[in-house]
Amino acid sequence: MMAKGTTPDVGNSFIIDTGATVHMCPHRGLFSTLKKQSFTVKQANGQELEATGIGTVYLESLNLTISDVYLVPELRFNLLSVSQIAKKGLKLSYDAKSCKIYKDGELFLTAKEKDGLYLLTFDQSDYMKCNSAVSNEISLAGMTSVSTRKVTKTKKVDRAFQRVYADVIGPLEPSRGGAKYYLLCVDSFTNYSWVYMMEKPQETLEKFQEFCDKVKNMHDANIDCLFTDEKQIFLLQKFQKFLDGKGIDHKVAVSQEAWNRGVCVKVNKELQKGMNAQLLSSHLPHEYWAESLASYLHVWLRKISKDLGCSPFEKLFNRKPSVAYFKVFGSHVRTEAPGGVKNARGIFVGYEKGLYRVILSESGQVILTKFLESAPEQERVIVHTFPTEGNSDDDDNDFTDYSGDDDSDSSQSSVDTVIERKSYTMDRGGENGCE
Repeated sequence: MMAKGTTPDVGNSFIIDTGATVHMCPHRGLFSTLKKQSFTVKQANGQELEATGIGTVYLESLNLTISDVYLVPELRFNLLSVSQIAKKGLKLSYDAKSCKIYKDGELFLTAKEKDGLYLLTFDQSDYMKCNSAVSNEISLAGMTSVSTRKVTKTKKVDRAFQRVYADVIGPLEPSRGGAKYYLLCVDSFTNYSWVYMMEKPQETLEKFQEFCDKVKNMHDANIDCLFTDEKQIFLLQKFQKFLDGKGIDHKVAVSQEAWNRGVCVKVNKELQKGMNAQLLSSHLPHEYWAESLASYLHVWLRKISKDLGCSPFEKLFNRKPSVAYFKVFGSHVRTEAPGGVKNARGIFVGYEKGLYRVILSESGQVILTKFLESAPEQERVIVHTFPTEGNSDDDDNDFTDYSGDDDSDSSQSSVDTVIERKSYTMDRGGENGCE
């Protein structure tokens, strides 16, 4: 099966595609009926994508029913196959402004040209209407798909990792290291949270695997249940296969409204609020959102929660955290720079593995150091003038591979230099919660 490899964002439209041999759609919510099956779809550029089902799409705004549509969650857009349209006995006519589809000699549909593509545009409301229909279809058919595991009420948990909530947040403005998304995992019992930075949502499975390994290695525990919403990335067959292999039960929120009232959304709102407040008060540009998010999460995990009666850190590790080493995000500091340079000016942007994370003012170099002291107000430097790193893969400043655990090792260096000079002692048995 072939489909075009690159197109711009086309919104609520189906592309009339001469290269596709079947109709394809990445949005499960558009299907009025859906049968779970597994296929491989090859694009024109040779890339293979996984189709997870086949069914019928009904677009009420166009009064149009499209049968034999493949559900391809990783596809970026909806495709209507010209060859499949022709097999139904319909005729197509093209001009510079539109593609007209005729049925029995009469005009049936018109797809308008935009940026070299012929687009059949439908209404946004068709998503919600069809989403309800597909849920009913699967339930009545008695299929053992993820949708049949929707839950209306969750049981109380009595230990860590018995139930974990997960969500993918984004896209956001690209961070300094190129991250536009992050995976948020929240333990239901302790409210302890972890964040994994990602350039694209397709990294979700890889990051969740890292999270599961962390839970096993650091806490000698396994996750019993994963609770998510209906994002397609969580419903892919390879994601489900991983969960099955780990013995993790997957529960899906009964509705988006219920999910929006839940734990993960509440935690994310708190983190985003703190992240934005730190950026505003520090006058750092928004591309530092990943550093700000990681720094705020580190502090938030050590704050007392009214619901818990203690901090998430204490609930998980059964000991009170130290907060004596805390610094104000974005504050101007002096530290020791590489080469033994004393009193180098820098800006504090977070914590990592029991060390402070500092961006040097003159070079923009990122270092980890135990030695830190406040700089006088008049010595402040505008951070907007910092040079950009030549290679964000070699010098990832967004905690993209930051373990979040003060004792653990990172597989890739996220800093230029580590300055070993003692100052405060951080919680070296604990976790910062950011990856």
